[in-house]
Amino acid sequence: MLAFFKKYQTYLKTIFVIAVSFIAITQIAGLLRQVRPDKIAFILDRLSFFDLLLIMIVGMISVTPMLNYDRILNHLMGTVFQPKKLIQTSWLINTLNNIAGFGGAVSVGLRSHYYGKAVKERLLTNISKVFFFGLSGLSIYGLIGIIAVKLGLVNDFLAQYSLWLIGAAVYFVIVLLFTRKNLGGLKKRLQFELLLTSFLEWSGVMLSIIVIGHVLGVRISVVSLIVLITASSVIGILSMIPGSLGSFDVMMMLGLLQLGVPRELVVIWLLLYRIAYYLLPLALAILTLIITRGREFNAHFSGVPKNLVKAALHKLVSFMIGVTGGFLVLTATVPEAFYDLRWLRRISPWSANLVAESPKLILGFLLIITSRAIKNRVTRAYMPTIILEMLAIIYTIVDDFSWHSVILIGLLTLMTVFIKSELYRKQLVLSYETIIFDSFFIIVLMLLYIVVGTISRPAFHMHHKVSDFLLFPSEKMWVSGMIAIFIVAGIWLVYLQYLQGKRLKIGVLLDENVEQKILDLLETYGGNTQSQLVFMGDKRIWNYENQVMLQFAIRQDKVLVMGTPSGNQSLWYEALSQFIREADLLGYRPVFYEIDEKTTLILHELGYHFIKQGEEGHVDLQTFSLSGSKNKTKRQAVNQVEKSGFTFDMIAVDAITPDLLAELRQISDEWLDGRREKGFSLGNFSENYLKKAPIAIVKSDDDVIVAFANIMPTYTTDFVTVDLMRHSTAAPKGVMDFLFIKLFEHFKAAGIEKFDLGMTPLANVGTFRNAFVSERIANLIYQFGDSLYNFEGLRNFKKKYVTSWEPKYTAYSHNSNIAFVMLALLLQDNAPVAPDD
Repeated sequence: MLAFFKKYQTYLKTIFVIAVSFIAITQIAGLLRQVRPDKIAFILDRLSFFDLLLIMIVGMISVTPMLNYDRILNHLMGTVFQPKKLIQTSWLINTLNNIAGFGGAVSVGLRSHYYGKAVKERLLTNISKVFFFGLSGLSIYGLIGIIAVKLGLVNDFLAQYSLWLIGAAVYFVIVLLFTRKNLGGLKKRLQFELLLTSFLEWSGVMLSIIVIGHVLGVRISVVSLIVLITASSVIGILSMIPGSLGSFDVMMMLGLLQLGVPRELVVIWLLLYRIAYYLLPLALAILTLIITRGREFNAHFSGVPKNLVKAALHKLVSFMIGVTGGFLVLTATVPEAFYDLRWLRRISPWSANLVAESPKLILGFLLIITSRAIKNRVTRAYMPTIILEMLAIIYTIVDDFSWHSVILIGLLTLMTVFIKSELYRKQLVLSYETIIFDSFFIIVLMLLYIVVGTISRPAFHMHHKVSDFLLFPSEKMWVSGMIAIFIVAGIWLVYLQYLQGKRLKIGVLLDENVEQKILDLLETYGGNTQSQLVFMGDKRIWNYENQVMLQFAIRQDKVLVMGTPSGNQSLWYEALSQFIREADLLGYRPVFYEIDEKTTLILHELGYHFIKQGEEGHVDLQTFSLSGSKNKTKRQAVNQVEKSGFTFDMIAVDAITPDLLAELRQISDEWLDGRREKGFSLGNFSENYLKKAPIAIVKSDDDVIVAFANIMPTYTTDFVTVDLMRHSTAAPKGVMDFLFIKLFEHFKAAGIEKFDLGMTPLANVGTFRNAFVSERIANLIYQFGDSLYNFEGLRNFKKKYVTSWEPKYTAYSHNSNIAFVMLALLLQDNAPVAPDD
């Protein structure tokens, strides 16, 4: 018979466990059928947040003594692990073993993986030494139970468990005898530590159950509970079911019912015990394991997974904060909420709504604006967001306790902590998109509130059918709500001002010192056809190591960079990267306007989108000539002007006098004819600007100037171009053709390779059926701009001379809306020009 049991012990053990589990499940099911769900719900509703928090904390504390087993095992194995790793591993192994012990198989398997398979035999020896003491603590409680029975401290029903208590107590005696003869090498100090650890472990079980009973308001003597828990634990262990699930619960249920505890309370009691002592510690262990393994995985892939997770969570957190704020605002605008707070009924209706709903409104609107700041990655928003989330939790608990709301906001707070490193910008800079959306939201809210107030008037809803949901209890309450909205608006504006900070700006304004540095840079490294615009003084300037210069204007969150970088081309990539980083740190989104292909490709590599902005017309001066039948009309235009007595002249910088500038201003004003000057991408009549470079003029035989164009040097021999091209009504027909041809001839003789006739915006952009949507939007917006500036007519004029068209692009960040990018450029191009001093 012994040989038979030995041969089939695995199968017999499995059959035994299944049979016991079946009996336990049957018993539990029978008891649960007699439980009333409404009573369970009623009992749970009575539990406060702090009651549940106490239960969870006690459950966590009760598990901690088991960590000492691994400290001792680590000592016996002679291994040295970091305390943090030892605690994490021990917590995971013990909490898993509590639920799915399978006679210690889980414990042995996990520890073998932890210490390494090479020392498995030695590990098994030491584990047997350590965990031989695992039930000694329960034995001590068995002795205490026997003494309690003998002293008559428990009733007759619990006295029936004496056999199980004796069995538990005998195990302690066996441990004492066995350690003397068979556990050699285990010092008495370690034996005492193991005994104490086991006693504390089982004391944690007792403490968890006793505290839960106390919170539930059950009044049973501690001695009776110790006896019942000890006997139930012994039976549960003998059943060999993982975690004693079922067998322990059946014995506890039967015992508690006999002690007069209602069935519903028994169910909740045991459920809370399983959650606090088993599930929550295990959940914490699994979470710690995921974090640890996640860090290893993240390190293996150079931090990419963590960055992806943070980026995704950042979007989720900013969205959820806004949604939470929106819901708080909505709940605050429901008048019925006031009547749910009984203590407020004694307060005058004039102030009641302010007291009841203002916190919700304030929290709601502040969360909405802080979601903007979190979305924009503003550092200053971190602590206010955490504080607002904590206040939302407290308000939810105090006002109308809701478990799911507390948990959701709590998780949101944890996620906010996790994404702290994603918040790096120094200030909040609102975009046009945000301003328009928020203004629309506020206006709609105000109008809605006014409409609701209007239809709530008795004179209106007595003659019209209106939903009760939209009716205010009184006009006074509506007025108090309106006052609350203005109070909230004031707080909202103060908080917004805090998030925006001091409004730091990137770059510097042009002054004499900066101007000289830029001039030195251009003369040393060269510029391009837009470089000269820097001396207009209407843009900010950013300098990279005195070798690369960018000029730009700031419009809300857009940094509108004008043209291709000037300076050392070998440093363009480093300069653009640094500029984008600095702008991003301050909350700005750079937009690069009218840039060449090289700059576009660099920015594309840096993550920028781009669209074709137009085409720039180039004249090859080395091949330019008026000879041949093809150029007959051009020769005629020149000859006609010259026959009328007009000549071309180039005024050097040192020959530009105040009288000359005054004469040119008269021509400019006549040419403008009341129209407004353009700026940013074009120069305007500024004496300081015009004095920086030579000026080409056309004058009559009596030295009266009738047309002029200021030269824009590129500080290279590659290109040259002009900016202002203006003439008076006294100028002969074809004067601009004459002026350009003479310029071509002049610079050809000077050895310049090409003449830039400037860009034609939106040339061949967004006109084809398969064009990008962004290009079609750009074309649509600039169709409006064409009414301010004749792009098509300008292109037709240039066609006569252009030998090649070079594309120009606008590059913008992936999180910018192309429509608002084009709108910002259009507004900046047509912004009022500051008067010339």
